[in-house]
Amino acid sequence: MSNHGAIAEGPFPGIGWLSSLGKAGVNKDGTLKSNACKSPESAKKSAIKTLVNKLRFTLGGKKGMISIEYPDLSDEQLSIFEEEIMAVVSWEYLGGNLSKACISHKMFSDVMKRAVA
Repeated sequence: MSNHGAIAEGPFPGIGWLSSLGKAGVNKDGTLKSNACKSPESAKKSAIKTLVNKLRFTLGGKKGMISIEYPDLSDEQLSIFEEEIMAVVSWEYLGGNLSKACISHKMFSDVMKRAVA
């Protein structure tokens, strides 16, 4: 079975650069883990989920980033949010079984408005 990894990252105003490095089948140095994800889709979903959770943790309940208290989203809203992000993200293949996507603050904000509507 092939190993796959994905990196989701991007700049967030007032926070800085957030990245999924260290998760989603990728080591912190950006190399593919020896025991990575089983499919490209699972790696990408894991990278998105990691970035979403890092953003939630970093915000710590502050308002203003995406117009609602992000840590208080229901599991259903989070799932919708992650699926909506997956639908609009463009992935770049870095070689082997590794891919990367840059996700902007605007993309998160636009998707969040749809996810919680």
